[in-house]
Amino acid sequence: MINLIRTTDATEEPITLAEMKIYLKVDNDTDDNLISGLISGARNLIETECDYFCVLPQVWTEKTDEYSDGEIYLHAHPVSTVSSVVLTEIDKSTTSLVEDTDYYVSGQYLYEIDGGKFDSGRRADAYTIVYYADKSGTTATVPNEIKVAMYRLISFWYENREEYATQIIEAGWHTAYQFMPNWFYGLIKNHRTGNII
Repeated sequence: MINLIRTTDATEEPITLAEMKIYLKVDNDTDDNLISGLISGARNLIETECDYFCVLPQVWTEKTDEYSDGEIYLHAHPVSTVSSVVLTEIDKSTTSLVEDTDYYVSGQYLYEIDGGKFDSGRRADAYTIVYYADKSGTTATVPNEIKVAMYRLISFWYENREEYATQIIEAGWHTAYQFMPNWFYGLIKNHRTGNII
């Protein structure tokens, strides 16, 4: 079982409201809230469709019992630092594991040291891991193809706002995949799992 929660979202977006309005040729503030929502929604959707590829710094909490041969895979990526790892036993007692003593981090994996920590017979949410994930660290270094995908996707939603944008906002961003133009996945393919550059 895996429960992945974004506990702290990015504090800025790869595209500002002003930049997006210039792209859309919008010169009034009537739709500012809508456009801001579309910016945030596009970035969240792209990150999700890229298997939780985080283009800006975020904090994630992952609860899992999934491990293999003494390792745990972290799903939001790229992993920059691990803040904490807590092991919850069947009797609900907890142990805080210590980096470089109980485990070490390499890429998207936690590897146990000396065995006995990442083993079978644990409860469904045995491991609670809090970690930071980000690709770039600043809006200036967000990959260009991600920005292009955002500009084009937001423009598509905005131009079809009566049909798409209102529905997406009301129903939740998890429904947005239903309203993807055909070119969308071609723009983000290099950042999907198995194609990460």
